[in-house]
Parts: sequence; structure tokens; C-alpha cells
Amino acid sequence: ADKAGLGETGLVYLVGEDQILRSELSDDASAQPLETKLEQDYIEQVATHESSSGDGADNQGEDVLFVAQNVGLIETVGTDFEWGIVGEIEQAEAYGSIYTMGRDVAGLAAVVAAFMLFIAFFIARRIATPLRAGVNVIAASSKEISATSSELAASAAQAAAAVAETTVTVE
Repeated sequence: ADKAGLGETGLVYLVGEDQILRSELSDDASAQPLETKLEQDYIEQVATHESSSGDGADNQGEDVLFVAQNVGLIETVGTDFEWGIVGEIEQAEAYGSIYTMGRDVAGLAAVVAAFMLFIAFFIARRIATPLRAGVNVIAASSKEISATSSELAASAAQAAAAVAETTVTVE
């Protein structure tokens, strides 16, 4: 059976109203056409001439995505029986690329965040260096002003003492 375009686990097969397999299943050698009855809920819907799609479990218990559609033999060919065509693929394979893409996007987001933090660090350093130099200049100026104030206070104290001596001498 040609599985081109169906992936590793994809299947397309025919089933009758009686839920008996009408074509081969490439993944299950024990499932024989015209002998094997399929019990999946979506196969039962084909038997009642309903179309459906969604997720469910296949005949081996694997979680699958499926689509089931009547072939339309009664209307188009005029037969007194109906067949359904069913396509299914395991969910792990169907969603695999989505999971991979999500993991890749998360990895890319982490790399971008790390790059942004790296850039932010250098921008912050570039801003902080002149600010730090300015703070150092202000601190040095403050020490100089404090020293000058101390000298002025000492000079004022000496001048006051000299004035007091002069005042005492004049009296």
C-alpha cells in the first residue's frame, strides 16, 4: 500500500456498514479485509451514514486524529450497501511538529531574553560610569568644602578669641 503523504502512522482504509474492514491496514497484519470488525466509535458513525472527525483511539488503542466519511455508494452507484472511508494518524505524530515548534520558540525566546539582558547590562554600565564619576566629584568637593568650613570655623574661633583678648585689655 502506498503511504505517500500519510506520514509514519497515517492510514486510510475502507469499512462497511457492518463495521467490517474492506481494505488492508498497513500497520496491522492481523486485520484482514472482510474478516476484521472494527469497534471504534467513529467507525460506528460510518455505519449509520454519519461523517465525523476528531480524536479517539484506534483498533490498537493508540490515540489518533481521524476523519470518517461515507463514500456515497448508495447515491452515486445505486448499491444497497454503503462503505465509509476513514483516515487516521497518531496524535503524537500529528502534533509532533507543533510540540517541536513550541520548544524551538521557547528556546529562541530564552536566547532573545539573554541577549536583551546582555545589551541592557552594557547600556546600564555606559550610563552608570559617568554618573559614578560625577558622584565621586561631588564627594571630593564635599570633603573639600567640609575641610574649608573646618578651617573657617577654626579661624573664626581664633578671631573671636583675639577680639575677646582685645576687649579684656581695653577694659
